[in-house]
Amino acid sequence: MAVSIMDEAPEDASRTRQQKAVERTARWVEDLALLPFLPQSEGGGEEGKSSAGIRRKSPFLLAGIVGGSDLKMRSHSVRLTLDKIALPPSLPPSPILGVVLGGLGLGETAAARLSVYNTVISSLPPSWLRMAVAGQGGMEDVLSAVAAGVDVVACPLPLLLTREGHALVGRVKNEGRKDGREGKRRPRKRTRREEGVKGEEEEEEEEEEEEEEEGIINLWDRKWRKDARALREGCGCLACRTPHSRAYIHHLLLCREILGEVVLFVHNLEWVVEMAEEARKELLVGSLDRYRQFIQSIFA
Repeated sequence: MAVSIMDEAPEDASRTRQQKAVERTARWVEDLALLPFLPQSEGGGEEGKSSAGIRRKSPFLLAGIVGGSDLKMRSHSVRLTLDKIALPPSLPPSPILGVVLGGLGLGETAAARLSVYNTVISSLPPSWLRMAVAGQGGMEDVLSAVAAGVDVVACPLPLLLTREGHALVGRVKNEGRKDGREGKRRPRKRTRREEGVKGEEEEEEEEEEEEEEEGIINLWDRKWRKDARALREGCGCLACRTPHSRAYIHHLLLCREILGEVVLFVHNLEWVVEMAEEARKELLVGSLDRYRQFIQSIFA
C-alpha cells in the first residue's frame, strides 16, 4: 500500500493557502496514479510486468484529500482527485482504490472533523477504502471516525500516551451494567506484605476505600512504586503476561530506562487493537453507539 504525498495546511491557514494545498496534492495524486504504469527499467526481469509491457510497482494506492475544515474545499479536493486519476483508455484502470483524509489534527474541533468525514465519504465511490488519522482527541475520536464510515484509522494515541508515561487500564469489553457505566468505588483490603514491601515498623493491615481505576493511569506517579499488579488484568500483551508490574515500570521510567517505554507502548498498542476488534463486533451487530457510550464513560 502506498499513499500520495499531501500538502497539509494548518487549520488557521488562509483560503488561498488551502486552495494551493488542494491543487498541489491533486497533482501529486496524478503522478502517483501514473507511477505503476511507467516503462520497466532496463535489465529488469519479467516479474511484475503486465501484458501491455508496463510494470505495476504497487497493487494498492491511496490518494490524499486535503482542505482543512472548509467543506467546500474538501469537496473540491475530492473532485480534483477523481479527475486526475481518470487515466487514458490505453492504460488499465487506475490502481488508486481509496483515500486518506489528510490535514486533520492540526487545530480543528471534533465537530469540524466529523463534518469533514461525512462530506468526503459521501462524495467517494462506495467501494473505495477510507483512511484517516484519528485519536488526537482520545478514544472517542477513533470511534467517531469509525461511526462516520472510516475503514482504517491511523491512531497516534498509544505513542502519545507512552511518551507521557500513561497506561491504558480500562476494560475493553462492555460487560458491566446495562447502562454501560461502572461502579466508581470499591473497598479493598491490603497489607504491606501484599505489596512486597517491609518497613522498619510493624506491618499492619489497613482497609482503605480507593477509587476503581478506569481509563488511564500515570505511571510517573509515585503511588505505583509499591504496586505489584500487572497493568491490566486479563491483558494478553507482553508487558502483562511476563508480567512487568506497575512498580517495576514506574522504576524504569524514573531511571530513564528505554525498556519502560517499550513495554508501555506494547501494552497501550494492545489495548487499542482490542478496542478496535470490539468496535468491529459492535458495528456488525448495530450497537456501536452503545459501545461508544461505554468507552466515553471509562475516560470521562
